[in-house]
Amino acid sequence: MRIASQFSKEALLRRASCPLVIEVDAGLDVSHLTPGSDAVPWTTEDGETHAICEKHNGRPQVLLPHIGVIRVIDETGKMIGTVNNLAKIPVLEEVYYRFALPMILQSAGAEMIHASAVRVESGVVAFCGTSGTGKSTLSYSLARRAHGHWADDAVVLWPHHGAFEALRLPFRPRVEIAAPEQLDLLPGIEFAPLAAIVVLQRHPGGLVDSSEFHAEVQRLSAAEAFRAVLPHIYSFILSDPQRNALMMSRYFDIAAGVPVYDVRFTPCLDALSKLCEIIERNIFARH
Repeated sequence: MRIASQFSKEALLRRASCPLVIEVDAGLDVSHLTPGSDAVPWTTEDGETHAICEKHNGRPQVLLPHIGVIRVIDETGKMIGTVNNLAKIPVLEEVYYRFALPMILQSAGAEMIHASAVRVESGVVAFCGTSGTGKSTLSYSLARRAHGHWADDAVVLWPHHGAFEALRLPFRPRVEIAAPEQLDLLPGIEFAPLAAIVVLQRHPGGLVDSSEFHAEVQRLSAAEAFRAVLPHIYSFILSDPQRNALMMSRYFDIAAGVPVYDVRFTPCLDALSKLCEIIERNIFARH
């Protein structure tokens, strides 16, 4: 397909490594950012729009209500961020690494899945789940058990020699158990093989104590894996049928070739270490 032939792994890496230049425009009205007709709005659970992805003059841009705008301004992938006051620069940088850059890379031909991740000996294990499932907390806890922390909220994927690789981007862990203060940005951009995907699901019901905690791990078939992963994939623009066909074919390939596990567990504040042990024993040990 046209998109796959126009972009290479090396070009993707160059674009990911391109620094964001931030400018201040006091006249920018971030409370009334008007999206185009093909824009994709991303909303919170309460319906508030937190980002809008669209093409402007054929190039990607991300509108961030109440924060600013991030634009790709030329064919090399150079990006400019604009805010209306200096105080918003740290927030723009945070959203850039957490959401805007992965989405812009998806528009350039990579894929993006909403997930946290750690690196084990054989490669990267990504953890998907709906908001509040605990994927960020789990990956942070696994990182403290000597598994390299790879991602907190977004995993960028790239097909490579019949398999898939995960691209590590700078990120700042966001977990309540970590510390009351903000954690440092973890730098580094690199590729590693995608070893597995884990779809996390909490059993319905309230919190249980540690004596009642249990978890089940099941490897999914290719058809089950595709259905389980599909709700967690992101697309920059939904109006390009060719790009979306390529995206879907890649996720079919991921479901067929990458181990995908369903992990269901009872919510328990005191059993995080037990869940880590179950995942290490039933998933990491196999890869």
